[in-house]
Amino acid sequence: IYGSSSSSSCWVGIDVGASLTAFIDRVSYLPMSDWTNVAKKLIDAVFEASNNKLVWTVLGKVDQSVHLGWNTIKFNTSTRYRYIRFRHNSTSRCNIA
Repeated sequence: IYGSSSSSSCWVGIDVGASLTAFIDRVSYLPMSDWTNVAKKLIDAVFEASNNKLVWTVLGKVDQSVHLGWNTIKFNTSTRYRYIRFRHNSTSRCNIA
């Protein structure tokens, strides 16, 4: 999945299906490769999950360890979810893959 937007409410997500849920213990993401200061662009963006698209649980937040190339955030949850999304901060514009 790849997303990009200039919208202030930008998010990119996955619906695993009406009759399915997924146990999410980590997510790997790839920041846009032509940014010279990727950390400044993505810090405080979040990965969230939901089962109804109304109430979202923050699973993890992008921190200062973000870098060009593949990044992985591990989550401490035992809940299964149908919807998983990346919600951007004020500068990321959903530029992840």
